Order: sequence, then C-alpha cells, then structure tokens
Amino acid sequence: MDTELHQKYVGYENEIRRHLRARYSKNNDTYNLVDVRKESLFFLLVYHFLIFNDIKKKTNQDVNSLPENERKIMFDGLIYSLGNIFNETIIDKKEINIIFANYFDYLKYDFIIEMINEHYCELYNDYSRDVLNVKKTKQEVLKTKNGFDNFETFTKLDHLEFGFKVTNYETWKSGELVDKGIVDTLIIAKVIIENGTNKTKIEFVKNTLDNQISTFNIFDIVITSNDRIQLLIIPEETNSENIAIMLFKMNIGVTRKLKYFNEQEPYCCNLFFHNGKIVKMTFSFSSPEKLIEFYNQDLIDNFNKKNEEIINIKDNDFDKLKIELLKLPKNTAYKCNIFDSEGDYRTNTINCNIEINNFEIIFNINNGKFDKVIFYMRNKKLFFKYIKLTEIGTISNETFQKIELRNPNNNELVIEFNCSKWKLN
Repeated sequence: MDTELHQKYVGYENEIRRHLRARYSKNNDTYNLVDVRKESLFFLLVYHFLIFNDIKKKTNQDVNSLPENERKIMFDGLIYSLGNIFNETIIDKKEINIIFANYFDYLKYDFIIEMINEHYCELYNDYSRDVLNVKKTKQEVLKTKNGFDNFETFTKLDHLEFGFKVTNYETWKSGELVDKGIVDTLIIAKVIIENGTNKTKIEFVKNTLDNQISTFNIFDIVITSNDRIQLLIIPEETNSENIAIMLFKMNIGVTRKLKYFNEQEPYCCNLFFHNGKIVKMTFSFSSPEKLIEFYNQDLIDNFNKKNEEIINIKDNDFDKLKIELLKLPKNTAYKCNIFDSEGDYRTNTINCNIEINNFEIIFNINNGKFDKVIFYMRNKKLFFKYIKLTEIGTISNETFQKIELRNPNNNELVIEFNCSKWKLN
C-alpha cells in the first residue's frame, strides 16, 4: 500500500471510530453489531457521493455512476478500518458482505441524500447543518419550508459588509441547549485585505460573551448552502477532528495552509435571511464542538408570525406516527386502501405489511405488484410518497390523497392518513 492510500485509510478509520464513539455515547455507553453495520453503511454512502461529486467537478463531465476502481478503494478502506477497530471474529467476511449489500440497496432510494443527512443529524443531535448538500435548480433564491431564504448550493460570493443588532443568544452542545440569555451587542462585518486577499472580518461591539466567542474573527471564503450563507475557514492543517471541516475540504477545497482553533474561535459563521434581511446568525466551533446562535427577538417574533402556517405542522410528525404504529401488533397484515384526489380507490389490498426503522415507515402493499407507501423524515418533518411499478417494470412516484389501514377480519379502521393530517382510531 502506498503512502497516500495509507493516509487516506487512516483517515477513514479515524472517522469511523468517531462515529462509533458518538453512537456509543448516544446509546448510553453501549453499541451492538447492528450499530456497527449502520455506521459503516452510512460511512460508505457519504463517501460515495463525495467521491462522485469530486470526479464530476474535476472532469467537468456528466458522470452517471461511481467508477468501479473508486468503489473498490472505498470498500477496501472500510475493510482496513474495521479490521483495525475489531478482530475478524466480530466483523468477518459475512458481515462485510451484508454492509456492501445494504450499500447497493440504499443507493436505489431516490431520497437517499435526505436519509444520510438525517442519520448524522440524529447521531450528533445537530440539525444546524447537512452532511451532504443537494444543488437546487431554477431560481437562485427560493423560500424554504422554515421560511428562510434559500440559495443555490456551493455558489461562491463576494465578501460581505453588514451590521446585525443582537438581543438574545443560545449556546448548544451535542444538540442540548446549555446556555441562553439576553445580550445587547452589534455584530459588524467588514471586508478587509489580508496577505493580498479579500476576507470578511466579523466583530462584536461590546462583547459580553468573550469567554465563549472571540471579539473578532476573520473568515476566508463566502459560499451559499441551502437555507444560509456561510463564512468559512477551511485549513489544510488543523487541530480539529471535525467531519464538517473534512467535508468542506472535499467539496470546496482548503482556504489556508494552517489554522489551530482555540475554544473561542469558530470555523464557520452562518447567516440566515428572510426576504433578503438577516434574521439570525450562528457560529460553529470545533474545539470542542458547539454552536452559538444570535438573533434579534423582535425580528424573530415578526418572522414567526408571518410564517406561522408554514412552521406549525405538528399534525404531520414522523416520530409521533412511528410511536403509534409501533403500538400495533407485530407481524400483522392489514387491509390497505389508498384514495386519489377525487376520493376514488387507487389501491385496495388485504395484505399490507409495515416496516419501521429510524429513517422510514414503509407500507408494503402486496397487491401483486409490490407497491409501497413510504413515510420519511427530513429536518424533523414528515414526508410521504406512493411508489408503484408501471407496466414496463420501472418505478414511478404517484400522488395520493388518503391512506387507510383496516383490520382484515372486521374491517375496523386502525389508522387514517390524509395529506394534511393523520388520525388514529
């Protein structure tokens, strides 16, 4: 094995160890073989898309699939890593083949990016960023479901100058709110020249939180990312073992040779806009990992009032639906009725099985065509789709208005799901 490949595999091993440590902590200081399979699977899925996008970027060609030689390097790296972490009696060839088979199966899902992002948001209790960003199409700025302005992904922007009046702050660690309060400060951004290069300097006027964040911070690059604009420092060499910095390196490239972050220095500043106006700023740290959020309460109150109908969608909650379905008897086949927008039957079967995991709820509709209704979570919200086989054997996504599950013996309604609300009987 050459030196460059060995360094890459060592990086793979460190990352898998990090994910397993996070899973161990999240599972109250334990994990099992299923957890190892899952973290290995999502490790492969992340790198599949990172390598795929890197090839497209370097070749400027419309690549349709990951080259087999690249896949082999990735697979061998996983084998190398698991071999160093565990012995062969725990992770044997059979287990490796199960992980590889799951990898190919998961790539078939058309919402796989959302599943990957949701997995790592859940693992690290951090819904402030996505591991993988999907490039949006059509207009540059759209409106997201949470009401923030949305942008094309990974578009490089000129450095910014602005002022943002702050009234409140919150500090988050491992998805938990650890500190919050009122603060009277102004955040000012100015364009400066450092070593002949334009950069953005973020400065706090009257910084009363200097024990948590530096009074001024200089960022190297400005890019767009879904529902935010990001100011970033991406060092080639750093003291931070951070998956976000690693992913930025692969997607954007390094912005400076060296940067060692102290506890008060963020590597990322996120700007959230509503109708072109900043309503929130967050700072991400890596030593240790934390997130500090700054906002103006008056702006947020006005923002929430205007977007109440968008934000208040608690009737369609994935976890609530999952909990209720888990209460139902296991290994039971239900009668399933699916209705179109006119209220007519689209599917009527007496043999529907339910599968439930962390990412999806699947109604397997065994109507001779093996159609599916899939409910999945993205950004803590519930989405759903009806997948059916067409006459030529391909899969299409069909719309529906309502789905019912009924007891096949007495036709009693068990659960009814509408596109806007669901209810239980």
